[in-house]
Amino acid sequence: MLNNLYQSIKTVLILTVIIGIVGMVCVAIKWGGSLVPARTITVSASAQTTVSPDLATISFSEVTIGADPVKIEADNATLMNGAISFVKKQGIVSNDIATTDYNLSPNYSYNEKTGRTAIVSYTITETETIKIRDFTKIAPILSGLTDLGVNQVSQVSFSVEDPDSHLADARKQAFTKAELKAKQMAAANGIKLGKVMGFSESTNNVGPLPIYNVMAMSSKAIGGAVAPTIESGTQQLTDQVSVTYEIQ
Repeated sequence: MLNNLYQSIKTVLILTVIIGIVGMVCVAIKWGGSLVPARTITVSASAQTTVSPDLATISFSEVTIGADPVKIEADNATLMNGAISFVKKQGIVSNDIATTDYNLSPNYSYNEKTGRTAIVSYTITETETIKIRDFTKIAPILSGLTDLGVNQVSQVSFSVEDPDSHLADARKQAFTKAELKAKQMAAANGIKLGKVMGFSESTNNVGPLPIYNVMAMSSKAIGGAVAPTIESGTQQLTDQVSVTYEIQ
């Protein structure tokens, strides 16, 4: 009876080991199948498309200096509120206007005789950034802001708001180039391409970033002359792909 029990336990142990080995083999096969074959070739290619920018961005600031922080905050707020109201009247919606900086800081002076540092004044800076989609509004807005007393207006930058919507053709061309390149390389080395094992994509856009002397556009500065037309030019959107093929 004990001998029969021993044989049963032995059989169970052997079956357990066999099942475990089979399971490990299946896992190993599945894992091995997920690995990229050692024999692969990776090629890169790119294509470009030319588009016209559809978005202009302008930042403008008012910097006020004075001894009374409460007064300069009030003066600064009055001027900037007027500037924002003017911008809205030009058709710029609230969602395209953002306060990107607001800073009040003390200005110190060192007295060499006493060896002490004291606050002599305060500087407040408020910066607004606006997006303009109607480019005919750019020059009038720039001129109007300086006429209102805004003392800092940064460069006008142009961009494509949704570059992905323009990249479909460039992407297709880039993958076509990559496939042709891989086939030529394979033929030159006497091998055949297999299936695609992986691919990646990166994009880049390069375009003009014009900088203008905004004070020169002020109607006061140029004696009431018409503000100049600002051209946005074009931008190059580049789609670059990398494709890995199996070598048969």
